[in-house]
Amino acid sequence: MAGDSFRQLCDTIVSRRTSKNFEGGTLEKEVIENLLELAVWAPNHRLNEPWRFRVVQSSGIQKWIAMFQQKLNRDEAQLFEKNFERLSKVATVVYVTCLKDPNELIHEENYAATSAAVQNLLLGATALGIQSYWNTGRIMTHPVTLEFLNIDSQERMVGAIWLGRGSVPEPRPRTPARDKTLWIN
Repeated sequence: MAGDSFRQLCDTIVSRRTSKNFEGGTLEKEVIENLLELAVWAPNHRLNEPWRFRVVQSSGIQKWIAMFQQKLNRDEAQLFEKNFERLSKVATVVYVTCLKDPNELIHEENYAATSAAVQNLLLGATALGIQSYWNTGRIMTHPVTLEFLNIDSQERMVGAIWLGRGSVPEPRPRTPARDKTLWIN
């Protein structure tokens, strides 16, 4: 029989959604700090803690958008117009990277561990009623973004986590695990 904490965890996991419809506003610094503390509890080989976070709050997002619009030519800026519109309504973007390693196995372990950290952050946000979007699109790896966030070649982008208040999309169906599982006895 499942305990209450397991049922709560299941509810949080199943209710997590990707939301791109934010309503503006801000999130308290303490809330973001708490989500980041959840993130660092992700499993990571050798306890090397490969994740790095850059938190861009609403005023920083506006500076980021302005920098983009200033540095891009008109045609390129138009490609990102939908992103700019959506970003202007996001409370906070947590940009997540992981340390690169010349050893390919460690490099992949770092990426996997940092992805687990992102999942912890997303689940924490869901539990707090905060909407999220894990973005890995072109705008997040664009040289202007890397310059704005001071990200060098020693880090690999894992995603930009958009956080804020907004509408919760309807769930989309998932394939049952049994349809994707091979049991070997």
